[in-house]
Amino acid sequence: MGGAGFKKEELKVELEEEGGVLKVAGERRREAERKEGGGWHCAERAHGKFWRRLRMPENADVASARATLDNGVLTIALSKLPPSRSSTLRRPRQRGESSSGGGEEEGRTLETCR
Repeated sequence: MGGAGFKKEELKVELEEEGGVLKVAGERRREAERKEGGGWHCAERAHGKFWRRLRMPENADVASARATLDNGVLTIALSKLPPSRSSTLRRPRQRGESSSGGGEEEGRTLETCR
């Protein structure tokens, strides 16, 4: 997912523990162009709302999820669960989803640390 340089208050990270779905949402506001010493400063950054949903692998320990934001780079870390030999029920694999808007889902909000 592109968009390095986000601030903590511009991002929201949630984890739906029951379905194992990670949701990252954010909004970058348009920066006003500034006139500097007789010239113009033009910033070419994407702006607007976005969200992305990713289904975690079935062996991901969603309770261990941690999010960090360091110098505008969001890192999300999860531990693996130990292998289970008796597990015959498998969650269907699905591709990640993304959008630039959409509905609201409920889940656990991960606190973004720096």
